Amino acid sequence: MSEPLKLLLVEDLEDDALLVLRALRKGGFDPSYERVETSAALQDALERGGWEILIADHALPHFSAAEALALVQGGAYDLPFIVVSGTIDEQLAVELMRLGACDYVMKDSLERLPVAVRREVREAHVRNQRRRFDLALHSLITGTVALTGSAFFHALVQQIAQTLEVRYVLINAVVDGSLHTLAHWGTEPLPPRPISTLEDSPTALALRHSTFSCPQGLAERFPTNAYINAWGAESYIGLALYASNQCAFGTLCILDTAPLHAPELIIDLLRLFATRAAAELERHQALQALEQWNRDLEQIVAERTEQLSAANQQLARVNLELVHAARMKDEFLANMSHELRTPLNAILAFSETLQEGVAGPVNAKQINALRHIETSGQHLLAMINDVLDLAKVEAGRVELQRELFAINDLCRGSLQLIKEQALKKRQQVDLKLNDEFAYIEADPRRLKQILVNLLSNAVKFTPNHGQISLEVEVLPEAQFVQFHYYTHGHPNARS
Repeated sequence: MSEPLKLLLVEDLEDDALLVLRALRKGGFDPSYERVETSAALQDALERGGWEILIADHALPHFSAAEALALVQGGAYDLPFIVVSGTIDEQLAVELMRLGACDYVMKDSLERLPVAVRREVREAHVRNQRRRFDLALHSLITGTVALTGSAFFHALVQQIAQTLEVRYVLINAVVDGSLHTLAHWGTEPLPPRPISTLEDSPTALALRHSTFSCPQGLAERFPTNAYINAWGAESYIGLALYASNQCAFGTLCILDTAPLHAPELIIDLLRLFATRAAAELERHQALQALEQWNRDLEQIVAERTEQLSAANQQLARVNLELVHAARMKDEFLANMSHELRTPLNAILAFSETLQEGVAGPVNAKQINALRHIETSGQHLLAMINDVLDLAKVEAGRVELQRELFAINDLCRGSLQLIKEQALKKRQQVDLKLNDEFAYIEADPRRLKQILVNLLSNAVKFTPNHGQISLEVEVLPEAQFVQFHYYTHGHPNARS
């Protein structure tokens, strides 16, 4: 298939012009041309533009190749310039090359002309494309500096498509082995469903090899690919996008329905864009992960809040039950204390009456027994009061009744209460006090209860015929009293 060629021909002879055109056609070109002979005609043609190459005869009657070259360079036209001549001095040809001519071809060797034209057209195309790339890069940087996320991706694919003059540009992300298109620019929409896997696709090769280029013949190489079949794509270039951990996680690719020229230059340009695209893709994915984490956290907080609300409701019900139980307990203790105090008060009253001899005379031994009954009754009454104090303790309202009393009286009264239990087990009970007249300021009822409980335990756990001793040591300098009780002569406890 012949290549189209837009040719500007500076030639005064029609026959020589036909020779040039025939050589180009034989070399695979299909030239559309305009022949000019004068400086004015050349200037007019240059201003109209659209030419791919200029071929000039060396010498015209009123015009020369050197003058034509000066006119092209003076107008800053980037147009390949080839000199064709029947006779040209080598020194003059070298001078024309030095001034900017791309090549010279002798008319008797026109078979060289298509090769030179093809080379110069390709290089001119590369130069023009590089200039467009530079402008596109500058435009991209200035136009997307404030863009992020989807807005940046869409601006990027549009800029690349317009700069490279290609039909399709895509930015893809690899998620769980599947390809997801983040941005697309093209004359045709995406296929109804995205590619489900990376098999049988140029993208897989781009990810595997960092870069994959297929300037032409794409459809023949990937006959089952959805994008290629839907668009009739003929060419493809794709670059892998790398995260900061050097893992390929996306692609930037272009597709066109015609072959791509200068693929190396296109790859260089895409590399510049791919670096920024990869950074934005990683930021975009990190932001998505953060948003998902926030959604998960909000769900967890909502679930925990609901659980906490249910727990609080349960706790409120338990608290109500506890308050009810505490009230019932207080009522029970109040009733029991009343029921216990009634017979106990009668016992105390009768013991006091019997001691006074109201019911008849009593001997000394009987009086001593009645006194023990009265003392034990008083102690039992104090215990009943202690039971009532439990409610006060739980409510934090317990109060100590501090008063000054004799330690000797407290200890002897405590021993008197456990004496009968000790006699039953044939135990000997002793009191050792280093100061018979010592006094202490405390709550006598509670302190006596502590001693009675400790001594009762001593009686309970001391074998028959054993010995129980209560030793009280008064330390005046520290205003402190130490109580010790012993069984079988070995210390068991201290208070």
